[in-house]
Amino acid sequence: MMLIVSLAFDHLLGFAGIPALVNRIPVLVGAFTVSTVSMRLIFTVATSAGVQLLDYGSEQGWIYNNPENVRLVNEFLAANPLLSVGLILFSLAAAMILGGLSGWLLARVAIRLEPIYILIATLALTDLGCVPGRSITWVSGGTLGLSVPDPLAFIPGSQHTAWALVIVAIAACVFLLLNRFESSPWGRLVAATGENPITATSMGGDLVQIRGRVIFYTSGIMALAGTLWGFYYLFVVEAPFHNSPWLFWPMTAILLGGSGGKRGAVLGTIAVFTIYEAIVVFKEPLATLFFFPASYLESIILSLLMLASLILLPRGPINGRRRHLKGIVYDGVVTDDS
Repeated sequence: MMLIVSLAFDHLLGFAGIPALVNRIPVLVGAFTVSTVSMRLIFTVATSAGVQLLDYGSEQGWIYNNPENVRLVNEFLAANPLLSVGLILFSLAAAMILGGLSGWLLARVAIRLEPIYILIATLALTDLGCVPGRSITWVSGGTLGLSVPDPLAFIPGSQHTAWALVIVAIAACVFLLLNRFESSPWGRLVAATGENPITATSMGGDLVQIRGRVIFYTSGIMALAGTLWGFYYLFVVEAPFHNSPWLFWPMTAILLGGSGGKRGAVLGTIAVFTIYEAIVVFKEPLATLFFFPASYLESIILSLLMLASLILLPRGPINGRRRHLKGIVYDGVVTDDS
C-alpha cells in the first residue's frame, strides 16, 4: 500500500514538480469509501436478498450493530463470489473518483500560486480535512471505527494472503500505468510544465489545468491504498491515517530511491518499508539503548533518513540520469555531467 502511494507521489512531486502534500486525505477518503459507501451498498443489497440484518439506519444501530451485521454480510458474500468481485471493483472505482476530487479540492486553493505556497497550504489543510472522520459517526464510526465486510470471504483459509496478492497486482498496474503516462505526449507536457513552467506557459500550456489534472489522478491512485487498507484490515478508523506513514515515509522513499522515476520509487519504498517494519518490531528493545521514549524513535530515524538522502544521494542511486525523450539524439547536445 505504501508503494502505491509512493508511485503516485513520485509522479506528482518528482515528475510533475507539484509539491502538493495531499497524500493523507485521498488515502483517508479511500478508506472511508469502504466504510461509508460500499458498506451501505452491500447492506442494502443483502437486505433486498432476504438477509435479516439488525438496524443500521440509526446512528446507534450503525455503530453498535456493526459487528453482527458485518458477520451476516460476510456469510452472504461467501455464497456470492461474483457479487464480491463486483463490490471490490465498485469500491476501487468509487475511491479513485472521490479521492481524486478530495485531493483536487484540497490543492485548489493554492494551485495558481508558486510551488512553496502549494506545499504550505496543502500541508496545513490536511489536518482540517481529517476532522470529519473523527466527529461524524456515519462516515466511519467516529473515534470507535467500524468493521467492514470482506469481499474475499468466499476464498477458504486466510484472506490476508489473497489480499496481499491483490495489493501487489494493483501496485504493478499502477507502476505500468504511470510509466505509460510519463512516456506519452501528455507526460512530456507535464514534465515540461514541472521543469520550466514559464516556458511551458508561453508555449500555450495551461499551468493551472495541467496541475489540477495531475493532482486529480494521482490523488485517485493514492485513494486505492486507503481502500485496500480497509479491506486488508477489515476495519476503518481515522486514527492510523496521519502524515507520518502516508506522507513523510513515502517522501523519504522517493528521496532515497531518487525522485522522478518509478524504479527509484520501488527501490526506495522497499528499503523504507523494511526500516519502518523493523522499527515497529524492535521499537521497545531499541528504546532501552536511548534516554528518550520509544515513541520518538520513528520520528528520529525518519528525519535522519531524509537528511542522509538529501546529503549523500541527492539524485538517488538509480535516477541519476537526465530524462531523455524517445526519438531525439542527445549525443553532443547534453551530457549527464553538464
